[in-house]
Amino acid sequence: GEPLELYRRPANRFGGEFLGSPPMRVFPARLTSDTPGYWLEFGEFHIRAWAPALAAVADGQVDVGVRPEDIVVDSNGVEVAIRRSYFDGTHGFAEFEVAPGYSIEMRTAEPLAAPSKELRIRLRRLHLFHPATGAALGRVDDGAG
Repeated sequence: GEPLELYRRPANRFGGEFLGSPPMRVFPARLTSDTPGYWLEFGEFHIRAWAPALAAVADGQVDVGVRPEDIVVDSNGVEVAIRRSYFDGTHGFAEFEVAPGYSIEMRTAEPLAAPSKELRIRLRRLHLFHPATGAALGRVDDGAG
């Protein structure tokens, strides 16, 4: 496929992690059924998911991928503690733990707070992958915390 389409909708986990800088971070989440749809749970996040392909792993584990630009500051979001942050002259970057043992990095247009400061974020787009095969299961847009 076209590079932009592969970036936006990777067919598998490898494709999702291969394209992008910094790369997409992938981590496990718990998936539970809740008619209609499902809930994704990891760390302090509880996000509604509607992808039909999730029926293949309902009430089990699913891998969630997040790109740095799909994390936004939101005063109503989930509170996270910044582990490290830096500014490269064009973008601000901040790393924080999204679930125990799993860190993700966000990218912004401006510098962010210093490490150990707290920030409220929202995950506006998530990519879902089958934990055993790595196949894409869908995408969740405008995820909340």
